[in-house]
Amino acid sequence: MAVKAADRGAELIEAVLARVRERIQEDRVEACEAFVRQYYRWVPEADLSDREPLDLYGAAIAHWNLAQQRPGEGASTWGAVGLGLAALAVTLIVAVAVVLVLGLINMMRGGSPNRSQKLMRLRVLLQFVAIIVIMATIWAMGR
Repeated sequence: MAVKAADRGAELIEAVLARVRERIQEDRVEACEAFVRQYYRWVPEADLSDREPLDLYGAAIAHWNLAQQRPGEGASTWGAVGLGLAALAVTLIVAVAVVLVLGLINMMRGGSPNRSQKLMRLRVLLQFVAIIVIMATIWAMGR
């Protein structure tokens, strides 16, 4: 008797669900079963018919485990250090802009070249510090 692709796909999913019930902790089985059903919901049954249940289980569980490692919805990945560094970076960027505008105003008014030189040196120093802080912020975010 020939087995339809639809029947074979349903059998495979049931085999995957049976393996989930065997291997996943009891308190997580229901959620994992729902995940597996949703995971294979839109896969054409013809694509499933050539696969082994163990392969289908492995694919679904790999993604299930990845989803378990992700932070919850709305969870911040910044942390206190990242937020502090980000605030400092924004402050430094604003300081660079203020010093730049002061230097331009001094230059347009024909002010002291000595003052323009000091403002330019301060701007360069602030830019250097801002770049260091921005890089530290990016590093802290990646941890």
